Amino acid sequence: HRDLHSFPTRRSSDLLTLPIGLNCFQTFPLHEPIVGDWFLTRFFRREGAPPNPAALRRFFDILRARATCQPTRTPVANRIGKHPDGSIQIDLANNDAETVEITPTGWQIAKPTPNLIFRSTRGQLPLPHPVTTNDERTTTNDFLSNPIIREWLLRALNPTGPFPILILHGPPNSGNSTLARMLRSLIDPVTSPLVPLPSRERAISNLAVRHRVLAFDHVTRMSPTATDALCRISSG
Repeated sequence: HRDLHSFPTRRSSDLLTLPIGLNCFQTFPLHEPIVGDWFLTRFFRREGAPPNPAALRRFFDILRARATCQPTRTPVANRIGKHPDGSIQIDLANNDAETVEITPTGWQIAKPTPNLIFRSTRGQLPLPHPVTTNDERTTTNDFLSNPIIREWLLRALNPTGPFPILILHGPPNSGNSTLARMLRSLIDPVTSPLVPLPSRERAISNLAVRHRVLAFDHVTRMSPTATDALCRISSG
């Protein structure tokens, strides 16, 4: 019970913030396996034995009830969010829980604040620290010189949308998949950057809840429900 009261529950799909490392906290949905694994590991470390399964289920029932009845209502974002002070925050998802804070006057590396929580997802990879450079080649080489792609990248950094859909079309072995992986890695790197396009609206919506960027590969046709889902996501 002592530990239970030290973990803030946040009512946004029943999220829980856990200490993962030294001065590092991550926020996960209660149903994510990593949450159960965290409690199992912590209990075993203290007691030398696993918890009673019935007691563990009851414990998570209490957490879900707290998330519903006594929540800490805090904005929760995926990778990019807008802070109440107006700045844009980009989650680097690294071991130091760092963010990039962007304001009209510039950017800086910062620590997360209680006013904006970033949701952690399975397969999420860290972003490197941005680098300030005057080398024009970093902004004009290859695909970044394309104005459409550069516009898409800027729009993808908008916390609230709308979010334009970028379609990469070409013959086999033309590099479309490689370019899609590169573009996603600039904003939202994950272990599986390209996935098949689901045909059901619910599956697409669930992907949008968990990831900042959705990248679909080998799309030969699109069902009406998938089209509707993507249009709603694109509108913000």
